[in-house]
Amino acid sequence: MAEWSTAVPDWEDRILSGRSLVPALPLNRAEADRALRVFKRLKAPDIVGKPTMAEVAGKWFLEIVEAIFGAYDPAAGVRRISEVFVVVPKKNGKSSYSGSLALTTLIVNRRPAAEFLFVAPTKTIANIAFRQAELTIKADPALAALFHVQTHIRRITHRNTDAIAEIKAADTDAITGGKNTYTLIDETHEFAAKPRADQVFVEVRGALAARPDGFLIQLTTQSKAPPAGVFKAELEVARAVRDGELKKPLLPVLYELPARASADGGWKDRRLWPLVNPNFGRSVSPAFLEDQLVTAERTGAEALALLASQHFNVEIGLSLRADRWAGADHWLKAADPALTLEALIERSEVLAVGIDGGGLDDLLALSVVGREAESKRWLAWGKSFVHVEGLRRRKSIAATLIDFAAAGELVVVDQAGPVPAGEIQGRIDSGAEIFSPSNEDEKSYAGPEPSSVNQIPGAAASDQPTSDFSPSNEAEESEVELPPDIAELVAVVRVCEESGKLAVVGLDPAGLGLIVDGLASIGVVEAPEGERSRVVGVSQGFKLMGAIKTAERKLLDGTLVHAGQALLAWAVGNAKTELKGNAVMITKQLAGAGKIDPLMALFDAVALMSTNPEPPPLGGPSVYESRGFLVV
Repeated sequence: MAEWSTAVPDWEDRILSGRSLVPALPLNRAEADRALRVFKRLKAPDIVGKPTMAEVAGKWFLEIVEAIFGAYDPAAGVRRISEVFVVVPKKNGKSSYSGSLALTTLIVNRRPAAEFLFVAPTKTIANIAFRQAELTIKADPALAALFHVQTHIRRITHRNTDAIAEIKAADTDAITGGKNTYTLIDETHEFAAKPRADQVFVEVRGALAARPDGFLIQLTTQSKAPPAGVFKAELEVARAVRDGELKKPLLPVLYELPARASADGGWKDRRLWPLVNPNFGRSVSPAFLEDQLVTAERTGAEALALLASQHFNVEIGLSLRADRWAGADHWLKAADPALTLEALIERSEVLAVGIDGGGLDDLLALSVVGREAESKRWLAWGKSFVHVEGLRRRKSIAATLIDFAAAGELVVVDQAGPVPAGEIQGRIDSGAEIFSPSNEDEKSYAGPEPSSVNQIPGAAASDQPTSDFSPSNEAEESEVELPPDIAELVAVVRVCEESGKLAVVGLDPAGLGLIVDGLASIGVVEAPEGERSRVVGVSQGFKLMGAIKTAERKLLDGTLVHAGQALLAWAVGNAKTELKGNAVMITKQLAGAGKIDPLMALFDAVALMSTNPEPPPLGGPSVYESRGFLVV
């Protein structure tokens, strides 16, 4: 089987020199040539003159046709390459090629009553794909006699073998693996936001297990947002096979530039455009790309990011929109992926913790910012928590959040506690009763009643936190039973507290009262009346502008370094700014469905660190028990 390796470890040199991305394989030439003859004879019905595929198809796709059909061993009834994963920019002929590929498959197929399933992400795309295949049949009288076309159900039947091709839309049709021998999935990246998309892939592959002569082909462009869900998983597997890190009967054909060529806008180099657009000069117009680039540069970063992803297959690291937070432009360069919580604590002389969110459909987010002992740089690390009910309510981002859980950056909980990453989707689908506090605890969930707050010397009444952060009397007398997400958060704060370097914890004054109770249970408590607590309220809205601006400048000059976590990068990409008077605001309302709680927690921690805190002296009282604390 080693001779059937589809690894292309020299892919960077290949793509930069314009060479084929399909490795040399010991193909069955008779099978490959038979399929090529059929494919090349088919006509392109939407091009003037209706030329054949032999005249218009790019060599790159002909090589894929050769590989998938030439990998079939008719004596053993086995296809040595059972999957093909293609990432190619828009306008490179995917629609025409996929329709012709489906018809070619039905013609050369040997299995009686075989089924070809074409899966499109939307009904619109499914209709386009079906119409392409239908017009291809109408363009050739011989094909019109060979196939029976049923437009109303998007089905094409081979009159002699009873093999069928069905085109289904993921947003309207029930999709299962069924008895499909061949499956083509279009625009895999669109499935990232669809609930239970991973189950579709499981069923499709399950059908292949019983049909060793079958195959699965995925044709997709790069995602318009950072890769997530099933698309991210499929893309990572394809890259691992390409790089030789994983052996699978999968052919990866990924038209993407090496990071060194695409970084910092390198993809704008016109010399690179034909390398990632294999139909350059055919279906891809150089003048069109030039015009799109000029328009995007005038429009802004969001338009450039969209152009880069869709026409040059540049993977988006952050969703950079026109109204983005200014710090997003410098976010990726400030990453240090080796920065763990343990490393941050060890390198820091003092720690500040920010906390944000906590509703059932919100993330409960925590950010730890440490001041590095020697350099005085600020180091940031975060972790978030969410109830499984939040994933049920926000299904459009559930797949993305499940990815973060798998990476260990997000903890998903239910009534019983943390949910293993592999069980999260099942818990979402089960619709089990959500966690609900008993009547006696409702007051705690609503947050403590506003009462007297710690007066901060020199601060106006309007600047004071809107609630006290005292734990409840009951919490002082006995251990508080905390919801699982808050218990997990408190466990992280405990690690910081036990280091002896934790100075202060800040959160939205409208935060959950049980967070305060949980902090009190580990000794992070409010000081006596008239003195300053180690648990403080961080004013939100326009009053958070100082922290926002501080974070921007420190990202720019390299004095704020973060752990390069995907969850926090996602939150940064979701953040939108709004000018109100002279103030810059970032609020959850502006972000919409995209969550920004992890970023807001970071701003809370930055606000605290901006006051130049000091750690509690070892063996002595906290400095916050003897001096005031500047409102932030």
